[in-house]
Amino acid sequence: MGKPKAKTRAIWEERIARWQQSKLSAEEYAPREGVRPSSLKWWRWRLSGETRRAGAAKGEPAKAAFIEVGAPVPSAEVAVQPGPCFEVVLRNSRVVRVPSGFSDGELARVLAVAEGATR
Repeated sequence: MGKPKAKTRAIWEERIARWQQSKLSAEEYAPREGVRPSSLKWWRWRLSGETRRAGAAKGEPAKAAFIEVGAPVPSAEVAVQPGPCFEVVLRNSRVVRVPSGFSDGELARVLAVAEGATR
């Protein structure tokens, strides 16, 4: 798929900027713009990919990207546990930090999602 037309791209850049400033979810913000939430998410992904590629072409270091894996966990259930951990560096250069005691099955699921992610 080629680059989006300049006018369409500019419209979406502005729309995505407004969305990000709003601090609303795609589902909350999309009706205000008369678009689908999936369109907002796709254009955010598309435009961020173009920005990363342009930076790489200029020799700029890649910025870290985080991907969502499943549903958010309530903050009360999230704890940083001291002790040993290890890092897994994936083929797509993502790094997964794994605390000791993390189950093999859960790790396999996380790695499969992280390797398949394109964001």
